[in-house]
Amino acid sequence: MRETKHEDPVLSRLAYMMDRPRSNRVLTRLRALLRSNEFYLIPLALVVGVVTGAIVTLMSEIAQIAHVLIYGIPIDVRLSANAYVNPVIALIAPAAGGLLLGVMEWSRRRMKISSAVDPIEANALRGGRLSLRDSVVVSGQTLISNGCGASVGLEAGYTQIGSGAASLLGQLLNLQRNDLRLIVGCGAAAAIAAAFGAPITGAFYACELIVGVYSVGSAAPILAASLAGALTAQWLGGAPYSLEIPHVGMVGVEHYLALIGLALIVSAIGILVMRSSALFEQLFQQSWTPVWIRPVIGGVCVGAMAIITPQVLAAGHGAMVLNMHRGQPARQIVRGVARAGGTASGGRSDGCHLDRHGNPRGCDRRRAADDVVFGSGDDA
Repeated sequence: MRETKHEDPVLSRLAYMMDRPRSNRVLTRLRALLRSNEFYLIPLALVVGVVTGAIVTLMSEIAQIAHVLIYGIPIDVRLSANAYVNPVIALIAPAAGGLLLGVMEWSRRRMKISSAVDPIEANALRGGRLSLRDSVVVSGQTLISNGCGASVGLEAGYTQIGSGAASLLGQLLNLQRNDLRLIVGCGAAAAIAAAFGAPITGAFYACELIVGVYSVGSAAPILAASLAGALTAQWLGGAPYSLEIPHVGMVGVEHYLALIGLALIVSAIGILVMRSSALFEQLFQQSWTPVWIRPVIGGVCVGAMAIITPQVLAAGHGAMVLNMHRGQPARQIVRGVARAGGTASGGRSDGCHLDRHGNPRGCDRRRAADDVVFGSGDDA
């Protein structure tokens, strides 16, 4: 398939600004240096990692501020880990965000603007060429969805903007095709590493999905970008999705067998969710549903579920940490539904929740410690 090149207006403007004698000489030397030896891609990867880590932290804070302003939660509490949300806001906010996204998609189709290219497609078909403008739009749409409370993680926006910034820098330096693809992978790796504080995970993500190959030459730049992204986010106070696993004692054969069974069950659930997602997409793509109303319907559905349990809102990482601390997830689900019914009929929730650092709040210290160690017991 022949590669098609799309001129990025941001890249053209930067190239025009740098088209001066002194700037031109510096760029020429940098381009020659990067082409002479692959080792010099490592410092470039470090720059990409630092920039991406800062962007990831900024997006995370913007989403948290949106949750605080819209839902009125404390600044140090994750939305999905909050004990209670206003039912009216829970219905209106995701639907309003869906309406905004629907209008944006309707306008794009009406103006016949091509859809944005993701990093995987850019590396596979376009030699790593991404439009920074399209990447900003995609990241903004992800931020709107998450900020309004939709069950959407920010990871897609992180990787899109990280890869877009890396591609812009690589095109500005006129990198070769393989080097540009590698730098795009560095941006994606830094984004995942910064989001979860997991450099190795980011490196494997980039090698497996973005670059598409494991090689010695690509390992050093990708690992450097991952480390730089994770350290930058940590220094700026980011990496909010870290999980603290308690110490485990002796592990026997029966535990490994149970873990294997759990892995099979979770894998089956994941496959079922992915299959059902495709079916719902086909359902909503029918001609009888206008394009601008589809996200609104999704927002109303999420809001209705949020009235039962706020854990469905936003990315859900806070809810995951909360359930890990509370223990006994199956009983918690049943009790959560029952408690939601009691709260709706005038009952009162215990108000126990976790802050952004995984510390229990809103309940007394002794009960919080018992919940963490033994799992939450029955209510009095």
